[in-house]
Amino acid sequence: MKRLLPVFLIGFSLALLFQSCSSGDFESQISPYEDQNGNLFSEEVIPETGLEAQNGDSGAVSGSNSGLHSGLVSSYGSSFGLGSGSDSSSGSSSDPKACSASKLQDILAPATSSNAFVRVDCNLTLKSSDVITKRLVYEGAGASNLTLNCNNAKLKGNDGVGDGKDMITVKSIQDGSAYSRPENIKISNCIVEGSVRVMGLGQNGEAESVLLSSLSSDHTARAQQAAPRNIEFNNLTINSKNRIPLYLSPGVTYSKILNSMFKGTSGSVVIYLDAESAFNIIKNNEFNVTTKSREVIAIDGSANNQIINNRLFGLNNGGIFLYRNCGEGGTIRHQTPSYNVISNNYFYYHKYDGKLPSIWLSSRDGAKNYCELDRGYTFGSSESNQDHASSNIISNNKIQKFSPSKMIRLGGSATNNVITGNKQVE
Repeated sequence: MKRLLPVFLIGFSLALLFQSCSSGDFESQISPYEDQNGNLFSEEVIPETGLEAQNGDSGAVSGSNSGLHSGLVSSYGSSFGLGSGSDSSSGSSSDPKACSASKLQDILAPATSSNAFVRVDCNLTLKSSDVITKRLVYEGAGASNLTLNCNNAKLKGNDGVGDGKDMITVKSIQDGSAYSRPENIKISNCIVEGSVRVMGLGQNGEAESVLLSSLSSDHTARAQQAAPRNIEFNNLTINSKNRIPLYLSPGVTYSKILNSMFKGTSGSVVIYLDAESAFNIIKNNEFNVTTKSREVIAIDGSANNQIINNRLFGLNNGGIFLYRNCGEGGTIRHQTPSYNVISNNYFYYHKYDGKLPSIWLSSRDGAKNYCELDRGYTFGSSESNQDHASSNIISNNKIQKFSPSKMIRLGGSATNNVITGNKQVE
């Protein structure tokens, strides 16, 4: 059953491609060709797939209104539905899930070395003049079905406390032998000075819990079951300071990054989709980050994602690379970077001479000295060090100054991909 959706996605997109050729004269209209790995190339523009990951939004987490501070009542009282001087603990709140006054006071208080973060378990609405210096942590199932509307407030580290770190973290917590994961969180309209991370089994592919899980064949399902699901980031401005601006750790699924701006610097990539993650959407964003040596978006053993209608600047080190990080830290990467849709993106080039590609499928294929650290098993990257980027759709992308034939590159293990409608523009 796991492969039905990916197979449908590819089949549906190919159906769109062939539908325009109702006269039956397919070759005269687009003249496609296949390479020796079965990758289908064409310069004909096909419609955007329109396929969206199915995400549910439901449920509620109850909150309380207690210990109101008079200043908070005057500034935030409408959020609680309480008048001046009221100390009701139940009240007639317009939003029963809204953060209590005491929680809000904790969030607004300046960060210190001994009080650097706050766990958020309620709906939070900020004012545009607010500056939050504590790191906001959404942790476990108790943080599910929540919203954060910053109203353009700033989330910014305070005097070195949290400066340049993850100002928003959405994470699962271990509950016995299982994981309690947050789901259905919407975070919008924030100006983040720092970075954002979503994590489940571990913060990255080399975490001990991820490594141990990877040593059995059902690792992908286990990682996805443990990780946060349906986390939406909408209209964020993330100004990073050498840290990866947005990191989706192993197993994160059905999450969205929409209508956002990425600025600043990164010592690595701008967005990282780590191994075993899937069904995520990156849409209508602008990337203008100076990276030290890496591409803008890394799809590392991540599948069934959509990267659509984004604008990418700062491409000196490459655009979107699909690969599988074989063996790093001893972790077996199970999933291949396959069944992804990369469509209608604009790659901007100015002075850059285009030595590294805009899109690179199977960009590594075992060319790392740690690939043998996971040897000894009969599955995943232990069985093969190659990337095996397959069944991806690369369509209708616009590339400034350079031809798609130069800027869309396929490694040796890239197979059965559809590459169509991509154009050079001035």
